[in-house]
Amino acid sequence: MTVCPKCGHEHQQLAKACSKCGLIFEKFRQAEERRKSEQVLNDRLADTLTQVENTYDQGFYDFESQRDRQSYPSITYLSWFFFLFAGLTAIAWIVQIMFVSSFIEAFMQVKGPEKLVLILVVAIFSSLPVAAYLAIGGALKLGKDIADNTRATRNYLEQIG
Repeated sequence: MTVCPKCGHEHQQLAKACSKCGLIFEKFRQAEERRKSEQVLNDRLADTLTQVENTYDQGFYDFESQRDRQSYPSITYLSWFFFLFAGLTAIAWIVQIMFVSSFIEAFMQVKGPEKLVLILVVAIFSSLPVAAYLAIGGALKLGKDIADNTRATRNYLEQIG
């Protein structure tokens, strides 16, 4: 005899559905198995999160992490310095282009399309230092972010491993 898990009605062993409430036994069994497997995954996730929280609460930081955290303001200021320097360089080159074009026009009598070509060439070459300063500032910030992520991953793997 089989008992219906929903209503408690007794059935023969080969019954596919409950004659009283209509519960299909195979579907119920599949849903129970799925619920149990999901519960196992949820329990594992909860255990992992608890381990991470405990690690953080206990202050498991290595000396490298502490040193890097102390140097972060310096890296941040240095990257902002390069961004600011790039902006100032761009402004200086724009002012220089204006003076160079008037200087060239006065002494070489450059007019028309040649003047435009000359200004474009000077603008392209003057943008290279600006791009370099922006790249240095971005690389400093990216390096800090990569160090943070690498360290966090390493600490996490050490705790769960």
